[in-house]
Amino acid sequence: FNAGIRIGDLLQIKWENLNNEGRLEYVMNKNGKVRTLKLNKEALAILKPYKDMKGSKKGYIFPFLRNDLNDANKAFYRKQIESNTTLINKDLKDLAKMAKIKKNVTSHIARHSFADIARKKNVSIYDIQGLLAHSSPETTRKYLEEFDIENQDKAHEAVFEGF
Repeated sequence: FNAGIRIGDLLQIKWENLNNEGRLEYVMNKNGKVRTLKLNKEALAILKPYKDMKGSKKGYIFPFLRNDLNDANKAFYRKQIESNTTLINKDLKDLAKMAKIKKNVTSHIARHSFADIARKKNVSIYDIQGLLAHSSPETTRKYLEEFDIENQDKAHEAVFEGF
């Protein structure tokens, strides 16, 4: 629900990253870009149980990282993000297996799914690029190539329609 946010960024979201206008504001790890996204009702509903936990309004939203980590222990902090990402991906694979999903399911699939759904809803490639924070439309185009088979099939059929 947050434009395919990367799992490493999601793990680091703190309550202070949410503003009073219902926006999520954070700096992306991969490229240092500032992101600001309006949270939809589904995202807000996901946050509610975490907000109610222990009355906490400080620190990380999701309970994967320790709140006492700081710049002095960056290597340990990065290792915690990597370890939790691995754990989440393992759990996703287990859930996929239980659901008899044959696709290689990882946390990154959320970005691909978001992009594909946006494409199917005719969101412009430039808006998808902005939402994914890609540096160029070419990056987004490459990202979407694997999903274009359905459109190519329709185009192919349209060419020969009426023969």
